[in-house]
Amino acid sequence: TYSTYLGYPRKNKLMRQSLWPLSLLLKRKIMQDGIPRYKTNGKLLDIGSSYGAFLAEMKYLGWTVKGIEMNEKASLFGRKELGLDIQSIKLENLKAETKYDVITMRMFLEHVYSPNQTLNIVKNLLKADGELIIIVPDINGIERKIFGKYAYTNQVPTHLVHFSPITIKKFLQANGFDKITIKHQTSLNDILIPFNYMIEEGKKVKLLKKVLSLPIIQKLILKPVQELFAFFGKTSRMTIYATLNKTNE
Repeated sequence: TYSTYLGYPRKNKLMRQSLWPLSLLLKRKIMQDGIPRYKTNGKLLDIGSSYGAFLAEMKYLGWTVKGIEMNEKASLFGRKELGLDIQSIKLENLKAETKYDVITMRMFLEHVYSPNQTLNIVKNLLKADGELIIIVPDINGIERKIFGKYAYTNQVPTHLVHFSPITIKKFLQANGFDKITIKHQTSLNDILIPFNYMIEEGKKVKLLKKVLSLPIIQKLILKPVQELFAFFGKTSRMTIYATLNKTNE
């Protein structure tokens, strides 16, 4: 699937051909997941790498990878257990010895005090034809509207900034990015975890949560409904692709 849509090397041509019809169904999922288009000898920087699972996947797919993660325990795991180059430093302290083809920020930008400052730093770390891929919550998503203060993607006070498709576009455009594409994601956590918060406050929703947690309910009802809302850009997580404006070259 990655070779079909993103140009990754074909490891098994026969398997690729046999799975081509399935790959058509998976194209949207690839965009939701924030997988970059392949580039030979490409360099990728992941900001907010956590334990390194995404970086490990990108390394396996052929990228030269580097990560930044403030949590020392998580970055240490990535270095020791996964053999990854993950530094436990602030973004502004990164010594840029190179510029990157792709920079990713997955559930990171909502945690910073100044998105403008962060995006300005990122802009200067990207090559002229570089791509930025961001995953953030959407404050206008249907799950947030349904659950209100109990919404999982709120995560106050750790989420310092709340984005909508309009505001994330404005932040990106103000910092020299264009060709902005947004794809909304699905996550069952956004439906199920709010019930935990409600139960903690004494709300009588244990039975409802139990029913919604049944695998058959999730498969036949919750996931299809979420996918439908994601198709129309109405769920509470979004993946954003952007490139540097020509004037920044």
